[in-house]
Amino acid sequence: MVPLIEKLDYPFSHADALFADQIEAMAQTWIDWLDLPGEFAYKYKKSRLANLATRFFPHASLPVLEAAGLHLVLFFAFDDLYANKNLLQLQVHSNQAIENLQGHHLKHVPNVIRAFTALREKLLELTNDQWLQRFILNVQRYFDAMLAEAFISSSGIYPSIRYYTIIRENLVGLYQLVDFLEPERDFVFPTEIVTSPYFCRLRKSAVLIMSWLNDIVSYPKEYRDGEIFNLVLVTAREKGYAIDEAMERAINLHNREIEHFIRICNNPPDFGEYNREVNRYISDLQFMITGHKVWSELTYRYNSPI
Repeated sequence: MVPLIEKLDYPFSHADALFADQIEAMAQTWIDWLDLPGEFAYKYKKSRLANLATRFFPHASLPVLEAAGLHLVLFFAFDDLYANKNLLQLQVHSNQAIENLQGHHLKHVPNVIRAFTALREKLLELTNDQWLQRFILNVQRYFDAMLAEAFISSSGIYPSIRYYTIIRENLVGLYQLVDFLEPERDFVFPTEIVTSPYFCRLRKSAVLIMSWLNDIVSYPKEYRDGEIFNLVLVTAREKGYAIDEAMERAINLHNREIEHFIRICNNPPDFGEYNREVNRYISDLQFMITGHKVWSELTYRYNSPI
């Protein structure tokens, strides 16, 4: 995948967090606690899933990275265990996860679902209920997209490029991770700021950049797994392209989105007393995008031989 990665435009800075080793050690414990099937646990430990948190949020404190690392391990596990499996089971477990995030402490559920309670507790130590409700709304949108994917896949329907590019925005599950940019700097924006038209455009563009990168680097894995929700696969099928040509189209879409994102970053409106925090948020979002790219190049998850 290295030649493909080199075709992707990333003009932003990258940094490593100070606590990378500590977070990865914690992740090994979390993986054991989730009681995952053996093959999942092995691959997760080799993939350094929590390392993505330290690359997403290089300026974060150790408690913030703990929460972000737990989130990543937990959501990778949820996706691998329940996505595109049994539609009813996915519905049940996604509802249970939301209930635990809301503080209901459901018992007699799998450890992966119980872990959402632990995640809630960590997040409330770092933020406030207003932030948490925004976070939960983004998690719910992610689960809704997973349900739509599972229904379409089980029905034998191949999504169009148009439909896929719409659903992918939430299916990638990144909006709730972008939310972590606020506790990274120990500053929670008022709702009217973070839901403003400018912030919505900024966050959407960043999520799409990371979505298209994920599709590009995960294509071999998803092809092996028989998945159909991937930009390269959808483009190849609808347009009749060979995979190489479909990949080039995906890379071009990614690079155009980078250009769009830069234009948004360079033209923020006046947020008055919040201008300093907004500019720092933009910079941190750029670090997040580049950190995602660096992790994607290195992780065993997308570069394993099987």
